Amino acid sequence: MENEKELTNEKTTTEENVEKQVVKEEKTTEQPQTTTEKSTSEQPQATTEKSTSEQPQAMTEKSTSDNIKGLFNNLKDSTSNFQKTDIEAGKGMGVLSYIIPLIPFFAEKKNKFVVYHAKQGMNLFIVSIAYIILYAILAAVIKVDGNCGYGYLGNFAESLGITCEVTPWWITWPLNIIGLGISILAIMGIVYVCQGKAKELPIINKIRIFK
Repeated sequence: MENEKELTNEKTTTEENVEKQVVKEEKTTEQPQTTTEKSTSEQPQATTEKSTSEQPQAMTEKSTSDNIKGLFNNLKDSTSNFQKTDIEAGKGMGVLSYIIPLIPFFAEKKNKFVVYHAKQGMNLFIVSIAYIILYAILAAVIKVDGNCGYGYLGNFAESLGITCEVTPWWITWPLNIIGLGISILAIMGIVYVCQGKAKELPIINKIRIFK
């Protein structure tokens, strides 16, 4: 009897071990599959989120570049409206329109080519006056303590503890860049005159005080 009980117990134990081993193998085979399915399902989502976040940035950069290109590409060329004789005769006064625009604006009324550039030069002149006034106001109002000069003079004053109120660089630099832009527009106008073109200037074509 005891032998039969022992055999029965051994048989039961063996069956339990087999079952445990089978369950363990099933779990082992299921885990990689679950991990693979999870990573596979997460990849498209991550890619979609990345592409979605990149789209607004790409659109913003594209719109900014398009706006900059539009300033130079959408310039009206009215050269065909003027006679060649007026263009050749008016180049001298046309160039003067972007240096001292008051002279051709009031002195030349017959040559339409000169009148065109004189009006454009006057609009640029108004922008220049506004720029000078803005520069003067900001330079007078916004001051910080700084060196009283450059080179040896500034170093000597600094060694003595002497400071002066100066306009900070974060005011002068942007204003100087704007001034450089105005000068570039004037040069563009002179080039157009020398080429015999009656073409609008970027930015200035949006400001038409003199039409």
